[in-house]
Amino acid sequence: MSGNGKKSRPTTTTASVPGAQPVEAPHPVAAGGWFSCTVNMAGPGENGDMYVHLREVNGHFDSWYVAAAAVKKEILATALTAISASLKVSVFVTTTDQYGTLNRLFVTR
Repeated sequence: MSGNGKKSRPTTTTASVPGAQPVEAPHPVAAGGWFSCTVNMAGPGENGDMYVHLREVNGHFDSWYVAAAAVKKEILATALTAISASLKVSVFVTTTDQYGTLNRLFVTR
């Protein structure tokens, strides 16, 4: 905390560069975890990745995620099932930030 009672952003300097100025740390990554979501869209990208657009049921996020490579076909199949049956999904994402990794996706009632 700084002297005015507000949290200060972490800074770094390059010790090997004389006269280096502090640099603000990059924006921290939002925490991931398990969430209940609606699948809005899902499909392959031209780079071979599978993309799933998720909206958290309480509106905490509404973003695109990239399916983990090891299970991308299974995640796509599950996402399409959820869309066609109008079912919610339970997901595990590494971050709630846009284009985080989608590791698990389960259809729920």
